[in-house]
Amino acid sequence: MNINESIKLINGAREDIKKHWSGNRKARVSADQQLSAALGYLEDKPDDNQIRESISDARTTIGTFFDDLRSITNETYGSVRDQLQAGEGNTRP
Repeated sequence: MNINESIKLINGAREDIKKHWSGNRKARVSADQQLSAALGYLEDKPDDNQIRESISDARTTIGTFFDDLRSITNETYGSVRDQLQAGEGNTRP
């Protein structure tokens, strides 16, 4: 069940409580307040699509970071061949 479906169910339950609950008024108000609080928490949460977009953005950012890091490292240090003198590390001239 996703967040939007949960919100619809909570709204439906609140309507049912208001229209059909004939019992203890304090209990009815308390139940409605609890559902209202739960609804508030759900509405503050991002929906499934927002979560997927955030994950995709994070993956892109991480990938870009590593590409930038690789580029900076290559510019700063060059290749292993450039760093070692001929004969060091089993490299050939």
